[in-house]
Amino acid sequence: MNKSVHGLDALNLMKETGSTFSREDMNKALDARFGADARYHVCVKEGMTAEELIDFLIGQKLLTDTVNGLVVQPDIPCNC
Repeated sequence: MNKSVHGLDALNLMKETGSTFSREDMNKALDARFGADARYHVCVKEGMTAEELIDFLIGQKLLTDTVNGLVVQPDIPCNC
């Protein structure tokens, strides 16, 4: 059975490092921290891959995909 990780843990990973990640680097960081077989959930959705979670967080405006990489939006509350 795959491990289920809350999406906010992925955001906290970025906040902890204070880094901007490319999508590829974010996927690698999530795999390293939670395992390549991990699936992610939020209050309204579950069973997401790391890539699906990234897309979801961008859609919720919790992450911004810039030319320099993914940036966490710290002042926006999670309503997902």
